[in-house]
Amino acid sequence: MSSTNKGPFIPPYTVLLIKKYKKELLRVLSQFPSISHSFFTPKFNALFGDILNFLNLDSYTVKSPSSEFLLKNIPFWLFNDNLVLLHYKSDSGDGIVNILRAIKKHSEKVSFENLLPIFYTNATGKKQVEVFRLLGNFGIKHVIFLTPSAPIEVNIEELFEGIIEYGKHFTEDDSGELDSDGSKPKIEDIKRYTTLVKEADALMLAGKYLEAIEFYSQAIEIKPDFDVLIHRGDSYYSIKEFVLALKDYRRATKLHHEIAEPFVKMSTCCFRVVKKSLNDKDTEKAEKYFAIGVKSLKEAKINVSTLIKENYDRPEKIPEYPYKSILSALVEAEVTGLEIKKAQEELNTLTEEVINAMSDYDFLDNSLDISFRIDFAILLTRLGYHEKAENIFRKIISENEKMVIPAFNNFAIELRKKGNHGKAFEIYLEILQKKEVEDKAIVIENLKTAGLRYARKLRENFKMDDAINVYKDILSYKPKEKEWVLCELAMTFLELQNQAEASSRLMEAIYINPSLSKATRFKNNYPDLFNIKEEMIKKLSNAT
Repeated sequence: MSSTNKGPFIPPYTVLLIKKYKKELLRVLSQFPSISHSFFTPKFNALFGDILNFLNLDSYTVKSPSSEFLLKNIPFWLFNDNLVLLHYKSDSGDGIVNILRAIKKHSEKVSFENLLPIFYTNATGKKQVEVFRLLGNFGIKHVIFLTPSAPIEVNIEELFEGIIEYGKHFTEDDSGELDSDGSKPKIEDIKRYTTLVKEADALMLAGKYLEAIEFYSQAIEIKPDFDVLIHRGDSYYSIKEFVLALKDYRRATKLHHEIAEPFVKMSTCCFRVVKKSLNDKDTEKAEKYFAIGVKSLKEAKINVSTLIKENYDRPEKIPEYPYKSILSALVEAEVTGLEIKKAQEELNTLTEEVINAMSDYDFLDNSLDISFRIDFAILLTRLGYHEKAENIFRKIISENEKMVIPAFNNFAIELRKKGNHGKAFEIYLEILQKKEVEDKAIVIENLKTAGLRYARKLRENFKMDDAINVYKDILSYKPKEKEWVLCELAMTFLELQNQAEASSRLMEAIYINPSLSKATRFKNNYPDLFNIKEEMIKKLSNAT
């Protein structure tokens, strides 16, 4: 949308400034289809619009915008690659932050890379640090400061210099490196880089990860940007190339060591590698990556704690659930079959610290994200706080019965890991008593696994009647290979010296699986039943 002013009058002092900065200004501003701008002072706002018109640049001057207007239009301008220069209300940064947060809430995919906040305030070192911390969470890396009460020509020159400084991020990567020949990247490379990233983002969104990786890789050759490295890492993760993803996330931490996200992603990659290594029986590799994963999570926790501490009086700077991603990674960190005492102790300590850091949250509150609540309850279970965990799971189910499987099944799995097979068995029974249960067959098999171990424990404690009831409960749901459950039940009757019932259950098992008695498992695990079977055959032969 072009400015409606034709043949603008430019004051002489401004003409001199334009001549001085024209080449560099055009180098930056000509890369954008249009420039949308709004300044607090109407005179300054109109003059800047006239300057853009004088430079033959497409522009749109926003006059006295309401917050509703900005909420609607800023995402549109940014999605169309426009440059947006915005001064809005409070110079503390709170006004712009409120607008940005509202935009993010409704347009999660919007990038604020092309938004330049303007502040009328003396740019002291302390003030700059405060503003950058405030806006950095939105990916904004550049801010322009104009001197309050200064003549308009001073502010115009400050604005020109700020725009030119902002333009440097198109020609320099985050480390300030030059091209291999010592020169700055060319405008053609900048445009190609932008095109590559947009194409890669679209491919990733469409689930075409291999193609996205190819485009991200070409873009990274031009400029190894933090976000692009994260996105390529995410693409590698999606195709289960965890080591390659880990390398990208680690490289991203070199660019922004203070951000928790890449450390969390590193840890998740490590724990996936650990599980694969254990399946491949490569314990040494599993131990190595487990230690790296724990160390990465500790780094992430430090970063989140620092962010919260440094922004105690600026809660808008802190994410709504700052520990959420760490919580998910900790859930992923549970690895069976690996004994690394020191790293495991560090992981348990870290889990306790994260749980304690969220003591102010009410996880019975249904306004909290469900996955967040489930992850928290899983970790409570691992730490032995079973009652607190169960209260959260039951509250989730009371709010939405469709959550019975993901909520209760997670609870039962953690209980089994801790050896509490009795409670896990009760949970599976409760799940199966619901009217509609998805993946019922899986729940039945889990019920059988937990129930067999629970019943064996009952028998060891001479609670035979309770064990018999557990076996009967399992059999009532007709699990796969129920002949083995019948063998356990037969053994229980034998232990009660009730050979008639034992023989009956054995006959039922053999009827289901006629080859049962020939199985090595049967001969090794149930010698007493094997003898009964032989006696039955002998009696049958004598009778004939």
